Amino acid sequence: MKFVKTKERQKILICHIIAISLHLSSFKRLRASIFARTLKKEIGELKNYFKEIGLTLESCKNEKTGEPDIMLYLSGAKKD
Repeated sequence: MKFVKTKERQKILICHIIAISLHLSSFKRLRASIFARTLKKEIGELKNYFKEIGLTLESCKNEKTGEPDIMLYLSGAKKD
């Protein structure tokens, strides 16, 4: 991300990283903490990117740490 010069390009890059990662995941879902750790940002900072892409957000707990987390789903991939 440090090679991308403008804020708009950084935003596009982050959105692409999130969308491609979710698309390639096994069940079309991932926890927000994974993206926060990878991109070195807080989950709160990434919420705007999740909403921009149009992801389904669901509150959950991180199994490893027990802390609150957000499960991200591609549209229509949510399990009932």
